[in-house]
Amino acid sequence: MEHEGGGWTMVGRGKGAAASCWTNSGDCSPMALGPGQNPFLGVTAKLSDGKINAISYTRIRMSGSTMIQGNQYWHGKDDDSNPGFPGCTYRHRSNADNRCNCASLQVNMAGMRCGRAHSSHRGVGDWPNGGGLYSLRTDANPLPTPVFAVSRSPISRRLLQPLLF
Repeated sequence: MEHEGGGWTMVGRGKGAAASCWTNSGDCSPMALGPGQNPFLGVTAKLSDGKINAISYTRIRMSGSTMIQGNQYWHGKDDDSNPGFPGCTYRHRSNADNRCNCASLQVNMAGMRCGRAHSSHRGVGDWPNGGGLYSLRTDANPLPTPVFAVSRSPISRRLLQPLLF
């Protein structure tokens, strides 16, 4: 996927109320995420946590036009820019906390805002900042209608991009 220097890999797509298999940490229609797919069209789909975390990534990205406006970024698991404060290892069914709860509107993480864990927000988030972002919610409609992708940038920094549309 071409964005911020390219190298992003779509690892998930949420489609509104079509939660289907979105609530588990395993694969969900993974063939719908192949190369050349329009990230905003198609069925709800995502890769398992294991497949996502087998990819080297320094950024996570969620993109959308409803609850998630534009692009939101998180430090990815392979971001070593701040020793002692590791990036987010994506876990779809785990509470969004630590680096998984610090988001920015910019890929360079300028203006990063960190929230605190919320008992029903999973994956990545920023609660209570920025409108309460989350990639999975366990106490209401589980799907925030995003596209979720991971990426490794061809430029000097590696990026993991979860895109939620």
